[in-house]
Amino acid sequence: GSREEVIAETLACIEEAKECGGVIVGCSNYFVPHTPIENVVAVLETIRQDYVRTARAKGLPEGAVVWRHAFPNALVTVVTLLGGSLSNLLVGSVLTETIFNLPGVGRFTVDAAYARDFPVVMGCFLFQAVVFVLANILVDLCYALVDPRVRLG
Repeated sequence: GSREEVIAETLACIEEAKECGGVIVGCSNYFVPHTPIENVVAVLETIRQDYVRTARAKGLPEGAVVWRHAFPNALVTVVTLLGGSLSNLLVGSVLTETIFNLPGVGRFTVDAAYARDFPVVMGCFLFQAVVFVLANILVDLCYALVDPRVRLG
């Protein structure tokens, strides 16, 4: 079929997998913090936008349409998803380090909680909060690099 039919079928399969909690998307953000399929969805949705159709109608080569019009706009979604993954990795580290008995901030937090060492627990949560805020600031700075419509200052 045509490119639009393939895109429509792909999006339908992804939506169906999301609805039934399928393997493509994963069961929980704590266990699967970021899935590459969401990046594919971002690109496919961008390719269906009006400005991409306009670029094709102007007669631009397909490579120019994808790399100069669709890809930069799809990167905004990708940057957002990757930024959210950083915070999910922190939350998931507690579970992963505890289950597999690995040393790290997550395991240190759990051990401190079991020992009723509340100042250490509060320090760990403060550290995780600071990392979360810094990750969001980094995402905002990346928006300025990726999206020309966003200006710093």
